Amino acid sequence: MLNKRYFWAVYGFGMMRLNRKNLHSQQTYIIVHEKGVMLKKLYMKKFTLAVVLVLSALLLQYCKKDSESATTTNTALYTFSSYVNDTLWVPTAYNAQVAYTAAAKNRVFTVTGTLGTQQVNFAVTQPNASSVGNGFPTGTFNIDATGKVVASYARAASSTSTTFVPQGTVKSGYVSISAVDSVKMTMTGTFTFNTVSYTYDTGGNITSLTVNSVTGGAFNNLPYTFKKQ
Repeated sequence: MLNKRYFWAVYGFGMMRLNRKNLHSQQTYIIVHEKGVMLKKLYMKKFTLAVVLVLSALLLQYCKKDSESATTTNTALYTFSSYVNDTLWVPTAYNAQVAYTAAAKNRVFTVTGTLGTQQVNFAVTQPNASSVGNGFPTGTFNIDATGKVVASYARAASSTSTTFVPQGTVKSGYVSISAVDSVKMTMTGTFTFNTVSYTYDTGGNITSLTVNSVTGGAFNNLPYTFKKQ
């Protein structure tokens, strides 16, 4: 078992800044150090799993609360918006599409928003979908192991690049569609998710992690196109 003194050194010095405020902002957390001296590799290996489990639990705990508190400002103001790392984010370019694929018999609702060097994407898949109509079902769709909902927060590879690179892995979140107008071809709903990326040492141990939060996301009468293939 991990020595209590080393556990406190890691928790008290390396993790003490892991609070609700910092979860909202992009923050890199150093996993282990005691008074400027790295802990022995033995303790690193034993503690890595514990750190991952604790952080995952915290992300799940705050994800819904953060989303509910953030939506009050932007829900009714913009066609597409969210809070990225605690800052209101309104993309200058966005597009949405519902695509029906006959071979797979599914519908996929995809949304992409871009502002400068940042991009937010998500897609919701409806399996065993009907080929009739151009709409999409309402409901809340969770990001989980089924893969029916995927999302990403991406940054441009450089200040002049048009290639966007996803930042980390999405750990939790959802997309909720509350209204669909298949005549005007618009959708309304909300979304939220968190991403985590890890840094490893040469021994494969996690040495730091970076959290990005996309919370309070909303799309209001968002125009979409329909594609049948």
